[in-house]
Amino acid sequence: MANVEKLQQLLGKYQDQLKTLKELFMADGKIDDKEQATLTQIEELISSIGASIGSAVEGASAAAATPASVSSISGSVGKGGDNKLEDVKLVQELLNKKGQNLTVDGDCGRNTIAAIEAFQQSEFGWKDGRIDPGGKSWGALSGGASASTNEATTEEGEDTSSEDASSGDDSSSASSDAAASGEVEEALAANSKISASVGAGGKNQAEDVLRVKQLLNKFGHKLTEDGNADAALTAAIKDFQTKYRGSSKPDGRVDAGGRTWGSLLGMGRIQGHLEALSKQYGVEPAVIMAIQTVESGGNGFFSDGRPKILFEGHIFWKELKKAGKDPNALRPGNENIIYPKWDSSQYAGGTKEYDRLARAEKIHKEAAYKATSWGEFQIMGFNHSTVGYSDVFSFVEAMKVPNGASLKAVMEFVKNNNLLRHVQGSSKDWAAFAKGYNGPGYAKNQYDKKLASAFARFQNV
Repeated sequence: MANVEKLQQLLGKYQDQLKTLKELFMADGKIDDKEQATLTQIEELISSIGASIGSAVEGASAAAATPASVSSISGSVGKGGDNKLEDVKLVQELLNKKGQNLTVDGDCGRNTIAAIEAFQQSEFGWKDGRIDPGGKSWGALSGGASASTNEATTEEGEDTSSEDASSGDDSSSASSDAAASGEVEEALAANSKISASVGAGGKNQAEDVLRVKQLLNKFGHKLTEDGNADAALTAAIKDFQTKYRGSSKPDGRVDAGGRTWGSLLGMGRIQGHLEALSKQYGVEPAVIMAIQTVESGGNGFFSDGRPKILFEGHIFWKELKKAGKDPNALRPGNENIIYPKWDSSQYAGGTKEYDRLARAEKIHKEAAYKATSWGEFQIMGFNHSTVGYSDVFSFVEAMKVPNGASLKAVMEFVKNNNLLRHVQGSSKDWAAFAKGYNGPGYAKNQYDKKLASAFARFQNV
């Protein structure tokens, strides 16, 4: 295994160099084409070394052996996980003991996530593609070596409908926004709906009223969680519309599929994560909320549960070239998805962007995913390594799940592109931040002004 250790040392060296170069290139707020080409070459080299490590480990009999004593993993593994090399390798080894046939290489790609999901489905009848330290999946996978016998924790995305939600052990939950009841978590699902309007002049069906009250309570209200529509409910809706939606004329009503409903879902979904993330990255919660509001209108998912996307044909052009394809030859008949320069007139908007993506996938799936911005914070697929994912496919799968993965991803993007300095402290440089986050054309869409306005609003809630 000496060769593997040398390769791992080399891999770490190039990963450090990549991070340093990104910080240097972003010193002026942007990365030009030449600098991006350099970064791409290093990323490809890192990928090649990773593949070599995988081959070497796969061929070594020692890699298939499960450690005599399994203590724990130091971070989460799978969709939206920390995916540290040694943790992933340990999970891969244990999954192989359960009948999987994974390459033990420490790379949490599609095959590893699929194996985790298959294991969870077999063991529990549910799957979320992630294993958290101390969680139920880890306990079952490791033979209970680290799982408490009275464990009441659940993993992010787990279906808890058959469990005792009144256990009260939310302090040990693996999910930082796990709610006290399964009903609230169901209410936060990406495809959660109310059947009719709630509040002033609404139909106020009991089940809908209860769901709206549950969501409003995530924003500091203390409404009685029942199906009765009263003056306190209307006042709370108006308060949310004013403070969080920025409405100058709040109507006190939540319409099915309306903007207030969408914001309640999207903003409510991230509330439980904000305090921890703001401390970790040294920014105010209002900064994170402002980015979410400007990028996705406060909710990164469509009503059918799919993440919001925007397909960029000019990025697809570049990614096709990187993949060894000739975009000029592929352009005829595909003019609205393959073009050399940014052109907003080609956008279809809303769910119709998935039609454009589907056509692009037929040409080259990986390039298509990289040319698309995804979810709550509209992070481009080609940034997957910057935000902690080994490939674009695992990144996309994580962005499809309405949990803390997108929040972690956006903060890693901001940190690794040296943008934190613009939004820390009392003085914010929203223009510099918008330039680094949205590109040099930010002013055309007034991203900086929109961010500043949203931040000012959220700063007072």
